[in-house]
Amino acid sequence: MKFRAGFLALAAGVLAAAAEGDALLFIRDESKLYGYIDTEGKVVIKPQFENTFGFREGLAAVRVNGKYGYIDTTGKMVIEPRFDFTHGFWEGRAAVKVGDRFGYIDTRGDWVVEPKFEQAERFSEGLAAVKVDGKFGYIDRNGKMVIAPKYEKAPAFQGGAAQVHLNGKYIWLNRAGKEIWVLN
Repeated sequence: MKFRAGFLALAAGVLAAAAEGDALLFIRDESKLYGYIDTEGKVVIKPQFENTFGFREGLAAVRVNGKYGYIDTTGKMVIEPRFDFTHGFWEGRAAVKVGDRFGYIDTRGDWVVEPKFEQAERFSEGLAAVKVDGKFGYIDRNGKMVIAPKYEKAPAFQGGAAQVHLNGKYIWLNRAGKEIWVLN
């Protein structure tokens, strides 16, 4: 049976996951179903999923019958497929979509932040960018808005800062929401 690796756009996520110890790599077979191999090429989880994005923090989002859930590294479904879209886990939280709204679940599949955002990004340094009324702000791990939504783009924090965009300007924010540098 021939397998083909997933899309190049996802390769960085797979390599990052392998680097952190989640060393199962997703594959796609000729029937276009996804499964996982180990770093020796041995099939560990047979292809059976409509889609996947790779493992993060020991769990991988998989699509079954049009809905997303999460499996563990043995292939056991640990969070039943009930989401319209999902992201990987970062800092114990995953952004998931139900209908047209995103919220966050924990690794048990319990809601930590109910779905109320137009868009939701991964957690980094305890904060995640979320979109409200067309603008991005940042919430903490419990869903409290800590940086008001007013930015057009808002990436993950790295090294205590994030470069947001507002009215054509690039602005470095610290985790308290203070603008520490503005480039026109």
